[in-house]
Amino acid sequence: MTCFSATMNLFLYLTAVISVCYGASIPKCKIGSPDFNACLTKLIQSIFRASKLGFPEYGVTKSFDPLIIPKLTIDTGKGPVQLTQYYKDLTVTGFSNLTVKSVSLDLKKPILQFFAHFPKILQMGHYKIDGKILALPINGDGQSTLELSNTDVNIKLSFEKIKKDEQTYLKIISCVLDIRPQNLKVHFENLFNGNKLMGDNMNKVINEEWQSLFNDVKPSIDKTYGEVFKVYWQTFYDNIPMEKMFFE
Repeated sequence: MTCFSATMNLFLYLTAVISVCYGASIPKCKIGSPDFNACLTKLIQSIFRASKLGFPEYGVTKSFDPLIIPKLTIDTGKGPVQLTQYYKDLTVTGFSNLTVKSVSLDLKKPILQFFAHFPKILQMGHYKIDGKILALPINGDGQSTLELSNTDVNIKLSFEKIKKDEQTYLKIISCVLDIRPQNLKVHFENLFNGNKLMGDNMNKVINEEWQSLFNDVKPSIDKTYGEVFKVYWQTFYDNIPMEKMFFE
């Protein structure tokens, strides 16, 4: 199969997913046409917005918004963040509400890359930390809230096709994220064994210095959430062979 055919198959596959699952009206886009990128932009937005309900027709009962994450670890940084962040029972909202700013397809192999804007991403759940931030000792074990505002995310998905039982499935090789919020608000409950004065002061420091703190652990955040995205969407693709979604 040529690179052009492989890319067309991927595009038809994504289009059919939304049309079959939700009856959405997807424009008929033609690769190489002047308005192809604009058409593909609408398609990606439809996929994310439809995923808010999950895809139960194909065995994907979990929602993408809210996204439930049992466990998540953010590694220590190389600068002001000298601790590992442990989270569990997380609920993350806001991923279905996006605006795609640009999109591209690599015709040499199935690689989809797009740049999206999320007005608000909210992460809530249990945390545990013990270490130093800005050379200040910190420890805590309780509930947390992290709110990212006006966040730009560059998303790059690389695929390969897998033959199984005479059908073709898509396997995600990598999901690379570049997350860039314009603001971040954080609140950690029960810092310093519940010492309210020390906890309030530390939360204030974290919010005032959020940019340098976020940048220090950004590589781990990008990698960790890239894996979360990959696992969710791979579950989706594992249940839908391409042959059921399109015809040539």
